[in-house]
Amino acid sequence: QAPIYTAVKDTVYIKKKCNVYEGPDTSSKKIGTAILYKKYTRIGIGDNGYDQIKFDGVVAYIKANNLTTKKPTVPTDIVSITDKKYDYEDMKKDIKQLEKYYPDYVSVQSIGKTSDNREIYCAILGNPNAKKHILVQGSMHAREYINTQLLMSQLEYYLTKYEKGTYNGVTYKKMFNEVAVHIIPMVNPDGVTLSQYGLNGIQDKKLVIALKTMQKSSNFTRWKANAKGVDLNRNFSFGWTKKTGALKRGSMGYAGDKA
Repeated sequence: QAPIYTAVKDTVYIKKKCNVYEGPDTSSKKIGTAILYKKYTRIGIGDNGYDQIKFDGVVAYIKANNLTTKKPTVPTDIVSITDKKYDYEDMKKDIKQLEKYYPDYVSVQSIGKTSDNREIYCAILGNPNAKKHILVQGSMHAREYINTQLLMSQLEYYLTKYEKGTYNGVTYKKMFNEVAVHIIPMVNPDGVTLSQYGLNGIQDKKLVIALKTMQKSSNFTRWKANAKGVDLNRNFSFGWTKKTGALKRGSMGYAGDKA
């Protein structure tokens, strides 16, 4: 006998990470995995221990005892605003935590790797399919790493107030549904690490040797460039010329051998 489903439409969450299926039993095809803290819309309550939910635009089945209507609590102070040396590892940990706790509102991806093998993270706040997009970046210059802390703190602020916050009478939810904000909180993680920790922060021995030829002093706190001695803010293809600024690799001003 086919199971009977009572039509509903409510918001549910999962109690633990679990699978969702094409049919109302675990022997049917697995569609995907439901994740913690994400909202799901329940559309049917079954009499066989499985409920129907909307999952990536299709009807899917999930064990009813994994669902709850109670919204899970999330921490509201993930990003430290008192840490005077907010570094790459802090940012990496925090940005992953924000993605975990707010999966409906922010997605995180790596857009590349640095010379010293660090990820360059980008968080997309709001609707990735919006018609309008804004790019915000921080710590292009290594010694300006407080910008990373500022952007991360702002990101958490908007996420915690996403549902109820307003600006000039417009809700954040509506605003970020129409405009996606791409946030790269630390464009230059190698340079930031160098500025904060000196040569001890650089992992690649070849980079360390090259850096020693660029600067005789062991104090790198005022360093602006990346770990290859290229000033990233002068390295964009638009209007690029290596005839301006510094003529060789170093702490600041060198535009690179090519754009």
